[in-house]
Amino acid sequence: MSHLKALWTALLALLLVPGALHGQAPASTKKNNLAVSFAADLTQATGQITWVQTGSMQGCGTTLTNPDPIMFNVGAGSGAQADINQLCGQTLQSAWAVGGVFQDGQTTFPGFDAEPYSCTEATATRNVAGTASSATTVTVGTFTANPLPVTIGKDGLKDDASLASAVGVTAEAQGYLGVLQNSRVAMEALTYLACTNGASVTLDSTGLTLLAEPGQAAAFEADLNDYIGSSFAGWSVSYDGTRLTVEGIDPGLFVPIDGGYFLASDDMPGEDVTENVVGDIEIDATATALVIDFSNRMANLLPAGPGAWGGENGVAFSNGK
Repeated sequence: MSHLKALWTALLALLLVPGALHGQAPASTKKNNLAVSFAADLTQATGQITWVQTGSMQGCGTTLTNPDPIMFNVGAGSGAQADINQLCGQTLQSAWAVGGVFQDGQTTFPGFDAEPYSCTEATATRNVAGTASSATTVTVGTFTANPLPVTIGKDGLKDDASLASAVGVTAEAQGYLGVLQNSRVAMEALTYLACTNGASVTLDSTGLTLLAEPGQAAAFEADLNDYIGSSFAGWSVSYDGTRLTVEGIDPGLFVPIDGGYFLASDDMPGEDVTENVVGDIEIDATATALVIDFSNRMANLLPAGPGAWGGENGVAFSNGK
């Protein structure tokens, strides 16, 4: 997966031609699902919401965090809340809807209303030259358990996201879902999306859409790391308006569309991972959104596992439309 980081860095260095998607507002929204289940009743556990937002422009820079810890009972939940702020000309939002239920011997985190999962969400909109970033985190635990089966579902690699860049501007988003034992990560699901110079990326219930013209770039990466079982897998894709480059996935699954490529949700690689965890257990889930002038910007790719779910590695080919 390190190939994608090198490719993305190279693309940013080469993107000197103004793009054509001038009408899109530079913004990033990332949702992070709690696609995790525990073989125990955690509904009496305590959860905590934290968020941090940053806005900057010439002569101004401000960071804001929630003034007090937002605590909640997992069984009661903390639903449909949001904090929206204007910081140095930028618009930042942190939102969440989180709650757990115990059924059939499992604690899961179903969603509210039509949402399939509890989630955190972050949105950053860059209104003036500068930086806009937002991050929202939910933490459940810490609680002590005997050996306890825990599953991170593959849906944790398909969280919704919507990114739109502009000429000279990069939009990025990251999602993180981790299970920790004794303060060490046992399992984690990570996603990363980025676009620049007018490109866009969308991930929703239908699938992944990458749109870019020559001189632009869009990218996606997903990784599922199991440190207990020493199992690491992931895949990535990037499109620069001419070439689609993939790693860890069959390139034939990508469907050419007007302006880019589409990958159906059912074709996105991934699998559920279950391990026994023990000791002080904690769940962390964070959604992060960032929009920034990309001058000399290097994308902060997530650490990637050496494995893959299948398909060709390092394959690049052109959109023949």
